[in-house]
Amino acid sequence: MIVRPATLDDAAAIARLYVSTRRIAYAPFYPAEALAAMSVLEETERWCIRIQDPAWQTVLSVDSEDTPAGFVHYGHNDTMNAGTGEIEFLYVATQHQGTGLGKQLIALGEAGLAAMGFTTAVLWVYEGNTSARAFYDRRGWMPDSTRRESGSAPGQQVLRYTKALLSPLSEIGEGVRG
Repeated sequence: MIVRPATLDDAAAIARLYVSTRRIAYAPFYPAEALAAMSVLEETERWCIRIQDPAWQTVLSVDSEDTPAGFVHYGHNDTMNAGTGEIEFLYVATQHQGTGLGKQLIALGEAGLAAMGFTTAVLWVYEGNTSARAFYDRRGWMPDSTRRESGSAPGQQVLRYTKALLSPLSEIGEGVRG
């Protein structure tokens, strides 16, 4: 796998991955009519906007044929505290789940947020998405008891998870002091 920043040329492929993965992963808890109504064309337009937004980064993992295997999208959500960044999207293609790619992508998102100067990260996950919640739990993310109704699926609750971020300098170690 190759991990690289996403470009506008990747928007359609990211949209296809997003729609197909979401339809499979969300089927047990998400309204079927909402999943069926998802449009790759509309999502491509949204990803073109997201990729060009300077407050956000999209990191893409591709296979040897440049086919997306997963991505993480992170940055500053202006409704949050100035020191808080957000991982807005983390998706891994079904055939690559369980390979460690999700773990690698979330670590890249966390490191990217820390490099942007954030000390805390948040993400939102559907209450019914038990596999994603278990994934985040294993990586040190904690629900903070904040919940809201999903903007895209009335009646569906999303939970906010938080995690303190390590400063990029803290990884250097204790041996370096001024």
